[in-house]
Amino acid sequence: AEISRLAVASQFRSRTEEQNRPDGVSEGVGLPKLADQRRFPNTVLGLFVAVFWMSRVHGIEYWYAWMDPVLARLLLRFGIVFRAIGPSMDYHGPRRPYLGRVPDVMAGMYARRRDVWDVFTDSGRLLDPPGPPERVLVGTN
Repeated sequence: AEISRLAVASQFRSRTEEQNRPDGVSEGVGLPKLADQRRFPNTVLGLFVAVFWMSRVHGIEYWYAWMDPVLARLLLRFGIVFRAIGPSMDYHGPRRPYLGRVPDVMAGMYARRRDVWDVFTDSGRLLDPPGPPERVLVGTN
């Protein structure tokens, strides 16, 4: 499934560095500090949780995305690793094509960022821990 069109409504882009970005992603965004009053730790992470569960419901095993490099780096910080499958191009700013096999993305997340995997799976209550990924993906090259 293609998951390329990420847009965050302006009312959810409340942090100063998010104001001018339609995806609501900034370099400094990560998991929340205790003072953050948002209901979900990060809007982008919340969207990816929804994508993951919709993919499970519909039997989708691969994600394809054209991503801004900032978004790819943010996802990497969350342990969500996609494999770059082509060069960067200018399409409303720099974009690069990525591919991720859902079970491998989740296994990598489990290995790299258990706290994020816990958010996706309600601490393993909704999904058993994964086995090792079929292929280890390093970075987003």
